[in-house]
Amino acid sequence: MSEPTDLTLDTPFGPFTLSGEQTQQFATEIKQVMNQIPYTDAADKGAQDYIETDMLETKVQEIFEKEYPAKMECFWRYLKTNFNVDAIKNYGQMDAPIAPIFHDFELHGSVYKLPLKFIAHLSHKKLGNKITIQFIPYDGLNIDLRINFDHNCKVGKDLWQNFMEYFYTNSLLKGNKFYADLSFITDPPNAQWDDVVLSAENNKVLRRNVVDFFNHMDKFKSRGLKSSRGVLLAGPPGTGKTLTCNVLMNDVNVTTMVATRDSLAEIGDIASIYRMAQKFAPTLLVFEDIDTLGGVTRLHGDHPLLGEFLNALSGTEINDGVVTLATTNHVNKLDWALIDRPGRFDARIDLGYPDSELRERILEKYLDKVAHNKINLNPIVKDTEGMSGAYLEEIVRLAFTIALEDNDYDDAKSKLTQKHLTDATKKIIQQRNKVKRDLATMELELPEYGDDDGIPTFEHTLYG
Repeated sequence: MSEPTDLTLDTPFGPFTLSGEQTQQFATEIKQVMNQIPYTDAADKGAQDYIETDMLETKVQEIFEKEYPAKMECFWRYLKTNFNVDAIKNYGQMDAPIAPIFHDFELHGSVYKLPLKFIAHLSHKKLGNKITIQFIPYDGLNIDLRINFDHNCKVGKDLWQNFMEYFYTNSLLKGNKFYADLSFITDPPNAQWDDVVLSAENNKVLRRNVVDFFNHMDKFKSRGLKSSRGVLLAGPPGTGKTLTCNVLMNDVNVTTMVATRDSLAEIGDIASIYRMAQKFAPTLLVFEDIDTLGGVTRLHGDHPLLGEFLNALSGTEINDGVVTLATTNHVNKLDWALIDRPGRFDARIDLGYPDSELRERILEKYLDKVAHNKINLNPIVKDTEGMSGAYLEEIVRLAFTIALEDNDYDDAKSKLTQKHLTDATKKIIQQRNKVKRDLATMELELPEYGDDDGIPTFEHTLYG
């Protein structure tokens, strides 16, 4: 134990010193006096007086910032539906009364006024039970909810559980698009089927396993067949996997959840996401770039995350009404137990580099967006063998840029010509050759995907 330290204070009458022993004795006496004074802050005192109980019980629920808009809007609506709001109070420093604080949240043109900091005194409309709820922000929109009730009050004890049952069927998330952390996708891409160029077979498989499956799910349920599906989109970057996901997200009128790497930080997150998808069902659950999630590749062996994923897809829990849509750039790295098992991923669609017919259709799609002279696409199609749709789009975009430059950025005169398109193609080919040379220094090469069925081959070097 350290020795007591003398305390010296400067006063208008000169310095005043207390010895270490005097200081310690003074502090001890002050503490003893303070401990004898019962203290209840205004919120607790108000809760006891309103509920009329000395047996106050408290439960604390935490709402995180990203889930705040969805959960708080639904929670406040749930409370007003089932309780009378008898009073709203708020306190500042030294328990001084202040105005309640709300936070405005805008979604799809509507503004929602959500609780941020105050105390609500509520009485149940049917049973008359009284509770109070403190909305306490502690970091931005991270909020603690302190639910106060008499220790015999079942309404208070079961409040959060009853709310969550209401949440899955009545929140703004139901039938909407959102991330797995419950934050809204506020500006989803408006992609349509005309925006993506797919082979007839791939188009048919996608519609069968996602769109038509959702539309006719009841026929599977009535026959005791599984009402869940798993679809894996595989292929190199730029072949339309993300665009295809966006098209499907817009074409199905169901709840859509998007799980990113950030939402899978801990063991148990995958199971939690699937439980949530089941409660929001029918649900399209999207995992983009599944190979980047970690733990689901052959390199990790029996990683806990892999086991959790396998069990979530086809384990003891039945994913009624859930369609899993996942994409990967490296299907060869995924564990075989994940990709070679109906009931997990029932359909695999390889979106490889487009063949000559698809390349022509993709180029025509992007050329339709700009003014151009008569174009012969045959030489461009031939020179772009092994290029993804993203590269074909860039060729047209670069050609348009060159046309603008040639006409001093006069949009009315900037018609794209055969020469513009040819020059742009040459520049893109030169750019890709640089990438190939860089890869060669690391003894790597770009993978080749066959033109006929999208199956990866490694028999020859990628053209261009």
